Amino acid sequence: MSNCKVIAIADQKERDEEKLEKIIDIPISQIDEFPNHPFKVIDNEDMELMKESIKENGLLSPVLVRQKKDGRK
Repeated sequence: MSNCKVIAIADQKERDEEKLEKIIDIPISQIDEFPNHPFKVIDNEDMELMKESIKENGLLSPVLVRQKKDGRK
């Protein structure tokens, strides 16, 4: 029978925290376009109102992005 050592590298709390989604600030230059996105931007009066609202209030919910294999978002 071979000897085997098991070394715990993290406790359960650390493993659970690692699974949580993280909110981080990234430069917009690190975000690539997603040309096959199902939603299309229509630059009309509603879009102008939304742009003004974002300028005044900021984003009220985070933008979700995924990291690509090459490290870019």
